[in-house]
Amino acid sequence: MLGLLINFSCKKSTATSNTTTAGSTTTVNTNTTTTNLSVDGNTVAGMGATGNVNGASQYQLYGSAVGGYPNVNITFSNTTPSGNYTISTSTYPPAGHCYFNYFSSVSVSSAASSGVVTVVAGSPNTAIFTNIVCNGNAGTHTLTGAFKF
Repeated sequence: MLGLLINFSCKKSTATSNTTTAGSTTTVNTNTTTTNLSVDGNTVAGMGATGNVNGASQYQLYGSAVGGYPNVNITFSNTTPSGNYTISTSTYPPAGHCYFNYFSSVSVSSAASSGVVTVVAGSPNTAIFTNIVCNGNAGTHTLTGAFKF
């Protein structure tokens, strides 16, 4: 009688993974268990997120480091975000869109003009974004992250 013993060891991944498509590599944010942000591939320590409905009946989501900067302001077109939101250049985004702005300091920012933010409903909700390019006074930066709110 032959015996076969198979032993598996699993480790939950909370980093990023690479997906290869037609010869190119795309980094996909798979760390959705905590609030996190990376700028140009560098992880920002001590990230937190909070949000509220503003006076224009939009949902404002703020993700920031412990010292306040850098931070990201995402304005959703409705008061209860859920699903996919295409990034808009308008600070008053149309339905199904959001405005995405990166701040390196109190008055220095760079906005995104394309990409998608996905909000997964839950307790808490999670906004997920991958390789969002922001351009402006704060320079050109690529942001990937997940904000729990």
